[in-house]
Amino acid sequence: MIAFRVIWMIIAVLVIFGARVWSLYGDAHTKYMQISMKSSVPGIAQIFYDIGQGFTEKSQSTAAIYANGEFSEYKFSFPDNKKILNLRFDPLTSSGHVEIRQIRITDGLGNTFLGFHLNQLVPANQISRLDIINDHISIDIDTNANDPQIYIRLEKPLQIPPEVHPSYHKTLFLSFSVILLSVLLMYLWVNWNDEKNIKKWICYGLISMGFAIVTFYCLQTCLGIFNRSIQPFGGGDTEVFIHMAALKWTNPYFYHGLRPLTVPLLYSLVNGAENMHNIIIMQTIISCVSWIFLALMVVYFLKDYLVKVFAFFLIAFIPLNGFIHHYNLVILSESLSFSFFAVFLGSCLLYYNKRSLLSVIFLAIVALIFAFTRDTDAYRVLLMTLPILLLIVQQIRNKARGVMRHAVLFIIFILIFIGSNYSTSNIHCRDCTTSYMNARWYMPMMNNIFQRILPFEDRVKYFEDHGLPVTPALMAMKYKFASSNNWQSAFDPKLAAQREWNYLHGRQTYMKYLITHPKYSFSSAFDYKDPLLYLDGTPNAWFHEMVQPIDARILSVFFLNDDRDLKMFLVLFLSSLILVLIIYVGRHGKDVEGHIMAILLVCYIILITIPLGILIFHGDLMDLARHSLTNIIQLNLGFVLLYLFMADLWMMKMRMGAVKK
Repeated sequence: MIAFRVIWMIIAVLVIFGARVWSLYGDAHTKYMQISMKSSVPGIAQIFYDIGQGFTEKSQSTAAIYANGEFSEYKFSFPDNKKILNLRFDPLTSSGHVEIRQIRITDGLGNTFLGFHLNQLVPANQISRLDIINDHISIDIDTNANDPQIYIRLEKPLQIPPEVHPSYHKTLFLSFSVILLSVLLMYLWVNWNDEKNIKKWICYGLISMGFAIVTFYCLQTCLGIFNRSIQPFGGGDTEVFIHMAALKWTNPYFYHGLRPLTVPLLYSLVNGAENMHNIIIMQTIISCVSWIFLALMVVYFLKDYLVKVFAFFLIAFIPLNGFIHHYNLVILSESLSFSFFAVFLGSCLLYYNKRSLLSVIFLAIVALIFAFTRDTDAYRVLLMTLPILLLIVQQIRNKARGVMRHAVLFIIFILIFIGSNYSTSNIHCRDCTTSYMNARWYMPMMNNIFQRILPFEDRVKYFEDHGLPVTPALMAMKYKFASSNNWQSAFDPKLAAQREWNYLHGRQTYMKYLITHPKYSFSSAFDYKDPLLYLDGTPNAWFHEMVQPIDARILSVFFLNDDRDLKMFLVLFLSSLILVLIIYVGRHGKDVEGHIMAILLVCYIILITIPLGILIFHGDLMDLARHSLTNIIQLNLGFVLLYLFMADLWMMKMRMGAVKK
């Protein structure tokens, strides 16, 4: 028995450490020139390396520059083990003002191999002024510049050896030590002969403490809102939500307005149109209650007391994340979408556990509320019909009772999606000048045509073959938005035929194009992976900006913070599926069948974020980072649940089947 448990320990250490090594390996063996810079205008920056052939396009690297008013770190790929004779930096491709604080050669982990002094920068072309001011260098570029250039003076040829930085091995050793210690502690926990149920009291004591912390945060925030030290924020759609909330419930505009029903309905219930502080109090309370509900549902499902504690803190503390806290104070649909997603997922776990009539009714009500929070949320409800369908098949095969209630839930989910989809095309709009504008998808579809179709000849030909009236007036809208030129797309008589075609055939044709061109569908979304994967498109956002005075940054190691974490998660995801398959076909597979099915459900929740991300990307190109937030939370929460369920399963196997189904 002891040998069996040791084998499971070794497997856990090797899998986790192997994933960690693979996630770090590529970055440790890749060199970059990293420049800390801010710019007054967006653009493209280039680094040119002279390796004996002068400055050529083959020996250069580019990076997109943002005009956000802050210093940002820009990385340019740097050749390994090649003799660099000269370096040239082109900060922009236009006029503007840039400031550079630091230039250094690093690896992908941020370890520095070589630093450059700012006085090594020499103006070469279209640079009107270059001054060193304290810790940075200020650069003014000529007004009509199109190719500004700065030389980075080298005293001798530069050659960076291909070796890794010494700190890489220290990082690996530290990672191995932490993983080994964690697994060893879990082993000791499993083998603790707890005759007095001390584990149980430790678990419930820590969960109570976590509950008190989240409650304290909620009360602290609400008090701050009451005394007006915390103010609500607005956004692009805030006026629309407030307008709908101010309508009487007898008004058809309230039910078929510019936005789905759930958010304006809740705003109306708290008199949000008159006092927006009521809205952010409601959103804060709903957020805390929702995530605590999900945490309790996960705790209820898990078997091991140690894993229960981790589950509660990882999930219940999500409202303490800086971005979640911020959106609880914003008069938009994001906060309620996050919260109702948590309730929806918790209801799914409750339904999976109980499979009772009450759990079916509760899940159906939650799904209805959630689907009408944001249009994309209805697709989440639709995609969850597949697990229900598989459950129905399993019940029929086992000749179990209750098949009818699962079939009814399946039908309800389908009807909810149909109702939500119908509401997007039949809205009451007081400002809509034509019947073509009574669809929520109409303007985003116009943006897609102008931005993603018209600039490319092959795509224009495809859409023209499918009936799009391609005219000079339409081609003049290339790279513009539906709102450009004071809503020219809605009022210009020359675009009347295009407006009619877009309303009747635009969405269907664009969908056909995506289906028949899968490479474009995936690759175009992957090009924008940061706003699709990370909160607000910013790496290292999980628990690094915390609600004060509560700090729980250590929890961020369980969430997706950057590309290295993504690599590690992918390895652990595939390894988990393999281990689950091995366990299922093993001697004790039937004893943990319910647990394995739950792990597969979590894997499905993770996987459906891929089509949902593509749907979000191609559905509306404006404000992509904000529109992706619920999907990002679903992805991260899926990985957290996978960790928890796999750890719980591992604990159960360590006990050699002592815990039965």
